[in-house]
Amino acid sequence: MQLVDRRECVLLVGPDGVGKMFLAPADRCFGERAQSRVDRSVDKTFRGFLAPDLLILDDLGLHRLDHQQSIGLNELVIARNRSASFAITSPPPVEEWLCLVDVPILGNSTLDRLANASLQLVIDGESYRQRLSPHRALLEQKEVVDAPTAH
Repeated sequence: MQLVDRRECVLLVGPDGVGKMFLAPADRCFGERAQSRVDRSVDKTFRGFLAPDLLILDDLGLHRLDHQQSIGLNELVIARNRSASFAITSPPPVEEWLCLVDVPILGNSTLDRLANASLQLVIDGESYRQRLSPHRALLEQKEVVDAPTAH
């Protein structure tokens, strides 16, 4: 994959259900970092996030990041900056990410590094979940049955 070879990042933004991906929820990443502070495995856990050629964070921005999460994201982005790739999915657009971090100066630092090393793709459209809904199929079937017939 050329993106990984060039150590670039991709930011996929758009509403829920449009198919950004579901691989590595950001909440799990932050949870593992928090747990590592408790069990004193911070260095080992952090190295685990540095090791992959491509680190995927899914659904960044579903929740506002607290102080420790803001610091952790900044440290991770700095450590991987231009040495390994990210794929980050997010419902809110990149322009709104600064509001998600607890420490604005860290947010600026993080976003500057991500934005200048990333390809940004905005995905828009109807949720695939809505298209797959069994309720939608029933409604469409009812519309066909109720449709007036031409004479």
